[in-house]
Amino acid sequence: MPTSRERLPTVPFRRTYDGGFPVVVLRRESRTHVHLPTMHAHRFFSALYADGGTGTLVLPQQRIDIAPGDFHLVGPGEPHHTGELGAVVGWVLEFTADVLAQPEAEALSGYFGTGCGRPPWFAFLRGGRFGAPKVTVPEDLRARFDGRFRALAAELRERGFAYQDAVRAELSLLLVDLTRLSAPAGAPAKIAPLVAEVFSVIDARYAEPLSLKHVARAVGRSASHVTHVVRQQTGLTVLEWIQERRLDEARRRLRDTDEEVAIVAERVGIGSANHFIRLFQRAHGLSPGAWRRSLLATPEEAPADAPGGWIDRSVDRAGSRALPGTGRTVT
Repeated sequence: MPTSRERLPTVPFRRTYDGGFPVVVLRRESRTHVHLPTMHAHRFFSALYADGGTGTLVLPQQRIDIAPGDFHLVGPGEPHHTGELGAVVGWVLEFTADVLAQPEAEALSGYFGTGCGRPPWFAFLRGGRFGAPKVTVPEDLRARFDGRFRALAAELRERGFAYQDAVRAELSLLLVDLTRLSAPAGAPAKIAPLVAEVFSVIDARYAEPLSLKHVARAVGRSASHVTHVVRQQTGLTVLEWIQERRLDEARRRLRDTDEEVAIVAERVGIGSANHFIRLFQRAHGLSPGAWRRSLLATPEEAPADAPGGWIDRSVDRAGSRALPGTGRTVT
């Protein structure tokens, strides 16, 4: 049994090459693990696009079957493991949120990604949908997705003139394609500036008592107008987005601290511990305490001949590994 002091391994993005440009593209071959085959999290986004084989991606309370054409994006801090992906082959993309920022932009981050000069649609990739199901790319679009990954890999490999700008452009196109496939039905072609304003308010004030009325007052609009625009463009209400932000911070605190559940509830803006437990259990299928216990086991290092192929044993806290044949290191 894990002890209360054991923590979920969290993989950092090791910026040890190329001046720290935060994008990595890899090919996942059958039964090869990029990080760990047991439960872990990243401090960056990690995407898997399968183009062959079948297997299962395991989340704390969900098992997601992966087949050719499936695209799954794991956000920073989201526990998962790839030990059952089996014969799945495809592309692996790793990047940090700031890669979509312009270098001269103000250094403001945030859960929703609306700081750092990032486009408003980026919020849909960060907010909500913890443990969301995969997106299945239609067959007529799979060549486009494969081409995006190949173009990213080529730019990163060849490092031609202004290649970082080209990588940002290709990555943006890829993520826009993904967002279009997962956007709510009837979503407009352009995200309203009001949505970004609402996200900014929630990101800054989620730990305070915060209601629709507070958010509407902060953005200078009526509550009914804010409700209509946010729900139409995101598929969620303002209160649901507030809850998602609070639950994200709660997961971080449950994972990275030993704070009692009541303290976590207070620090994420949910005054009642009982109410927090009900919200958390409704969202994740487990109480906060049970969810924390399910993540705390330190994975045992697998033997060299273990099923599943090569395993990177250096990622937990020791450092990065060399990508064979490239002279580059990745996590």
